[in-house]
Amino acid sequence: MSEDKIGPGEDVPPPNLDKTIMYLASPYSDPLDTVMLRRYKDVLAKVVEMVKLGSLVYSPIVHSYHVAQEIPDSDSFSYWQEFDLIMLKRCDMLGILCIEGWKDSIGVKTEIEFAEYHKIPIIYFYR
Repeated sequence: MSEDKIGPGEDVPPPNLDKTIMYLASPYSDPLDTVMLRRYKDVLAKVVEMVKLGSLVYSPIVHSYHVAQEIPDSDSFSYWQEFDLIMLKRCDMLGILCIEGWKDSIGVKTEIEFAEYHKIPIIYFYR
């Protein structure tokens, strides 16, 4: 296979495999569905903004939202914790979207502690 192709017969340049991937954490769980929907929309807007700028961003809320709609009782961090932390370990940095509830979020707190323990750089996005 040629260095400038993805696969046989492909005329598409290969991806930049050295590009940094950010895990974007944000609060989600709440007793009110309206709060969870607003938080989803807030982090979705941030992911779209960052992707438009060329960033590689993984958001557990954005990327799991529709799957979670199909799984009863999957709207808590404890349901997704193992999956989320495995994904965070594979990312190069942790971003924190500092929207309402982020300081009290068990998920965000756990993700920060995990990143600190594994020496994953952390950046904060304030609105």
